[in-house]
Amino acid sequence: MFGKRSPQRAEATDRNSIRARVSVHLAAPLAESRALRDRIADAVVPLTSEVISDAGRRLPASDAVFALFPEPEALTRLAEAVREQRAARGDGWPVLIVGLSPDRLTEFGGWLADAAPADLVQGLRLIVERDPERIVAQLPGRLEAVVEPNVIAMPVSTEVDNPEYKYLYCLSPELRGLRAHL
Repeated sequence: MFGKRSPQRAEATDRNSIRARVSVHLAAPLAESRALRDRIADAVVPLTSEVISDAGRRLPASDAVFALFPEPEALTRLAEAVREQRAARGDGWPVLIVGLSPDRLTEFGGWLADAAPADLVQGLRLIVERDPERIVAQLPGRLEAVVEPNVIAMPVSTEVDNPEYKYLYCLSPELRGLRAHL
């Protein structure tokens, strides 16, 4: 009775310690920009931001992972780490927010095609802009839990023994809302 935390209070305390962080992965040339790191920190207030140097090597517990212009290999490592944390938590957190320039969408599409069968497209949100400042400006609107699946797997044919699928990706809140409505 005295000196012990109730289970609800312990759970809330654990949740608050996790909720306080956004892990940030920046592409090599951007990682040196103190102004950009400060802008990201301002955008995620009241959460704190922590720049992670090696994508996915040891991802700290957080509610969001923001990757700005990531290379596909780094994105794969981040997605694997996010998938592990999401499986352990089961509450729709963390989300993986990817900021890309339009000229990298084809490369990202290839990554999606490889990542979907491996179940790496979990909790993913996408922001497409050329200017990093514009991506950061959209960041606060993407800091919400993703509890719905990001991928819908559809069989290529009606044959039972054909294990091939085509994938439909729901990466924006608008698409997820439309899918929920349908």
